[in-house]
Amino acid sequence: MCSSITGQSDDFNLLVYPSLLLQGPPGSLNTGSCGRYVLKSTVDKLREEGLLVGLLRLRVFRPLPADELVNALQHLKVVGVLDRAACPGSRGGPLFTDLKAAFYDAFSQGKVKPQTKIVSFLYGLGGREFRPDPV
Repeated sequence: MCSSITGQSDDFNLLVYPSLLLQGPPGSLNTGSCGRYVLKSTVDKLREEGLLVGLLRLRVFRPLPADELVNALQHLKVVGVLDRAACPGSRGGPLFTDLKAAFYDAFSQGKVKPQTKIVSFLYGLGGREFRPDPV
């Protein structure tokens, strides 16, 4: 249906750079669109240095592709989620809390084992520039 309006295929990937995760690195960075260029170049550099890191970027946030995210990330030991928004009173940003909920749902349904640690990072708050140094 959307293809008739936009002229683009309906079968686009919800996740970008999944090939960086398919090799089974023990750690990953997951982000929205704002920091993707900094993170992609940083991940490429770290991989050249021999570190096992990966990158996954969401193409859409709502509706959250929860099953695709869990399937792509469940083999990892650690997933760092970078959010550019803070949610007062929450334990992390919106993508972090939704990803934790997706993993909890998958675990409670017996789809995954509780082996992936998910960590929240906030960046660029107040319009601050996002640089490779803190990554």
